[in-house]
Amino acid sequence: MDLYAFGCVLFELLTGEKPFEDKPDRNKDIQHLEDLPPRVRDIYLGIPEDLDELVWDLLGKTPADRPAGIGEALAVLRGHLPAPGDPGPDPELHPDPTARYRLGGAGPALGPPGPRGWADPAGHAEHVRHGGSRRPVRRRGPWLGRGEFADLIALARAELAATGPGAECERLASVLARAVSEWGLQEPAVAEAHLMCGDAARASTAARPCQGAL
Repeated sequence: MDLYAFGCVLFELLTGEKPFEDKPDRNKDIQHLEDLPPRVRDIYLGIPEDLDELVWDLLGKTPADRPAGIGEALAVLRGHLPAPGDPGPDPELHPDPTARYRLGGAGPALGPPGPRGWADPAGHAEHVRHGGSRRPVRRRGPWLGRGEFADLIALARAELAATGPGAECERLASVLARAVSEWGLQEPAVAEAHLMCGDAARASTAARPCQGAL
């Protein structure tokens, strides 16, 4: 595995820029051989420190300056994967590259956990940076993105029309308060869900006397 090339690609993915560009007095090939790259956090301060350190190590000028193998790099990257139950991207992405991790439909694509990356039973991922320090990655509780919330509304609507309130309506009602808190009643989908839950509650109440008469 060409770790230096991997570092160049990761640098561009994180910053939108290449580590080196041609200059009037110095072409980029010479810079790759002799010059230190910029730190990614100097370009975009919001990049986590461990990713900044990883890119810096990958772009070391000699193999001895770089990680011992790709497993070390993947262990750092694995700590930033979404966990099952994390919200979807906002705005939504189609296709959504986070879905396989958030929804638990497939295992991690970055290889098996190694000594530098693991997940504990509580769902908190950790990885070890150079120097042996550990940096916990906080995971949010189960929640839905806007696209998934819209899908849930559609399922509840279909259920309500076909058979009356059931599991889908109950699931919508269970997340409604969180949706109101996150997005507010002014959000069209939240307002629609609020009305639908009201319709489901009324339909459920109206059905009880009939069920008691059977």
